[in-house]
Amino acid sequence: MKVHHLNCGTMRPYGGRLISGTGSVFAAATMVCHCLLIETEAGLVLVDSGLGTGDVRDPDATLDRNWRRLCRPVLDESETALRQIERLGYAASDVRHVVLTHLDLDHAGGLRDFPAAKVHVLADELAAAESARTAAERRRYPRAQWAHGPDWVTHQPDGEDWFGFQAVRDIAGLPADILLVPLVGHNPGSHRCRGPDRRGGCCTPVTRSSSTARPRPRRTARRRCASCSARSRPCVSCVSRTRTGCASWSGTTATPST
Repeated sequence: MKVHHLNCGTMRPYGGRLISGTGSVFAAATMVCHCLLIETEAGLVLVDSGLGTGDVRDPDATLDRNWRRLCRPVLDESETALRQIERLGYAASDVRHVVLTHLDLDHAGGLRDFPAAKVHVLADELAAAESARTAAERRRYPRAQWAHGPDWVTHQPDGEDWFGFQAVRDIAGLPADILLVPLVGHNPGSHRCRGPDRRGGCCTPVTRSSSTARPRPRRTARRRCASCSARSRPCVSCVSRTRTGCASWSGTTATPST
């Protein structure tokens, strides 16, 4: 398998080092919608979809104005997962599975670009999105992003223990190296997806959730990673028990959206 790390939506909120860890607090920070594209024998697997072409072309239909003022997304169609996959020589139909860590608007925006894919999500997260009633919930889960009727495949938060995480399970039809790691808290059904990185180690989950089982590293700790010597914020996999790989964070100070 081969893993591609994609930025499917740059955002430039104000806050500088309070967000990115560098620069003035009055400067614009850089955040990314970090997605993974995994080449497998079963076809392409996309972990999260970032912002899609529909979000870029008509942001008023899906992206709340207050969210846009706060996060200041660049809205560049060349950053969407679809356009990046096409530049790799593939077509939208080659994406057979989309694994969503959760259904927030900056994670599910690209679903419409892959209508034939099976979309994997925890059942509680899908139920929360479909039953959104308050204005805040509707802003978080814009129905227009999945109004095309995705081929949902829901999962329960149960399974086996894995490196201290509970209820970890594989995904039927996908390689055994790709696992769902439930981390309920940020959302009713948020989770991470574990897959192999390009060096065969444990890949950092595609997005950081506020419900991680371990505390986030202090932003002042900017020494070199003990595992890979990358001078950057420690990646999640480097501070986990596996202590392998730094594929997501090496060489960048951009912060993934939650």
